[in-house]
Amino acid sequence: MRQFSIPTRLAGFLLVGLTVLSAQSRHQMVSDLLSGWPMDAVDAASARSLEQELAANPESLIARTDLILYYAGRGKDELGSPEANRRRYGHVLWVVEHHPEWSLAGAPQAIPEETETGAFTPISTAWDRQIARFPDNSVVLLNAGRFYANHDFTRAEALLRQSAKLDPNLQAAREELGILYGRTLAAARVFDPKRPQEAASNRAAANAFDATRELDSSTDSVLLGSTAAALLDAGDAFYRRGEIDSDFDQPAELLLNRAISFSSQAGEWRRNLALLRHQRRFRERIVIGGAGGADSSESSALLTGAAGDPPLPQPLPGIGRLLVSAPQMESYLKRLVLPDYPVSARIAGIQGKVVFHALIGADGAVRALQLMRGHPALVAAAREAARQYKFAALQPIFGNVEVLTNIEIEFQGT
Repeated sequence: MRQFSIPTRLAGFLLVGLTVLSAQSRHQMVSDLLSGWPMDAVDAASARSLEQELAANPESLIARTDLILYYAGRGKDELGSPEANRRRYGHVLWVVEHHPEWSLAGAPQAIPEETETGAFTPISTAWDRQIARFPDNSVVLLNAGRFYANHDFTRAEALLRQSAKLDPNLQAAREELGILYGRTLAAARVFDPKRPQEAASNRAAANAFDATRELDSSTDSVLLGSTAAALLDAGDAFYRRGEIDSDFDQPAELLLNRAISFSSQAGEWRRNLALLRHQRRFRERIVIGGAGGADSSESSALLTGAAGDPPLPQPLPGIGRLLVSAPQMESYLKRLVLPDYPVSARIAGIQGKVVFHALIGADGAVRALQLMRGHPALVAAAREAARQYKFAALQPIFGNVEVLTNIEIEFQGT
């Protein structure tokens, strides 16, 4: 049996003590307890030992969480997806029924697809019971809102709004609501709150109309900024598929400007706004060759960055620089290094992309990276992976130049 970063008995003792804390403090401390988890340490043999441990002590949330993460990942290879999912969702159902406040209850690994009716229906029913049982518990409602976010917009919105209302200091509820709104707007591509006729066309448009109506009157900088961040992610996804859609940029910029105006601590929103404006120039002027390369204003933007990292080094004497799109550079990628998903981020359900400006040397190696955007919990792991990327030698392709491009690394739960 492997050693846990926090002994099971100690964790159980601490969890008993958490009952006297506020919902927000309890949620944060539970998340802290789960940090430092060795995600890939469980194999089939140790999973059997953990199952035996649970048979003797069903309240061992540490062991149960380990098993859920194992069955969501490595266990699918070792046991096959059907059996791994059956076991995983059995444990998820127990957690929802007995500890709906536990961080993992609202994590991506705990949310089956609606098509997985054998798992989705009982877990959904359990959440309904817990919502009725704990109508004033902001963390339970937050986890329930996360569960319904991909399945029932109206239900998720109501739960997340009530969670934020019960505990205004629980910022995660407002962030999740913003993510819900941003994904909804992106799915429907409806951004004008003054066009209700589109709401009658389909459910997605109706949900988007409701979201724009709420955003139009909101002064919550966290809600506005989180919605904009979700739209930026959606725009990145469309761009990677070759669809440059400025409609994503326009509402994101509007929301970011409003978030900045309503916040005394708007550094994150300002960085996102700078990134948006830079990406717009980047998409409008992709330089893949030519004598002049990137112009001085574009190069200056790349050198100064938008997220506080040191500037990229100046060009070497006699070597030019070209600005090349990320999709174009991907075709020259020779070595891709996958990041290690930070355990605490994975358990907390933190996902998304980390975006770097990258300077690629003539030999195809990554010379320097400059952070443009990404969740702080994911940046270090993404940087470690990105610096090991290797591209084809550039001189036969572009001549005697270095290349400026973007490297995006995505963390996505199962």
